[in-house]
Amino acid sequence: MLQQLLLIFKGTHDFYNFTANRSNNQKPLKRYILNFDIKEILLHDNIQFIVFSIQGQSFMLHQIRYMIGFTIMVMRGVIPIDEAKNVFSSRTCQLVKAPAVGLMLENIHYDYYNKKFKNDPGHPPIDWTPCQETALEFKKNIILTHIFDDEIKNNTTKNWILPRFDPQSKYWVGKFSNP
Repeated sequence: MLQQLLLIFKGTHDFYNFTANRSNNQKPLKRYILNFDIKEILLHDNIQFIVFSIQGQSFMLHQIRYMIGFTIMVMRGVIPIDEAKNVFSSRTCQLVKAPAVGLMLENIHYDYYNKKFKNDPGHPPIDWTPCQETALEFKKNIILTHIFDDEIKNNTTKNWILPRFDPQSKYWVGKFSNP
């Protein structure tokens, strides 16, 4: 069910509900998501961590945190799965922003740049392949260890999830609708 839910994000959509500081008369905030997948599920001290991979052309302020918050709302039953796709056409839903704890930028793709300047010696291609092994070790030994330890010590995600996700929650305003 989770992977099925993530598919609704793929493609070009109006991510109006997935950013801060917006107004009702604002033009659509279209963004293109190439992929949104479960990369892996990690278990550390009996706590399950889901690693998502999101690839898009560009992102707005807090967009990914709102996408994760929305995903949790649906998976916890606060938003019915059959209404989830309406989040892109509604201007009246209020989503919650997931905590930044555990959010990391793992890779930047420069496909357009590399294609545009492929024959220009003054603009060599940007390729992270030579650094990949070092970056993976750093992620595994430093970043993930910090994320795990922080969650175990502070329960940030648990304390964020528990009071928010039930249908009577003050954070959820009901069905998606257009004014």
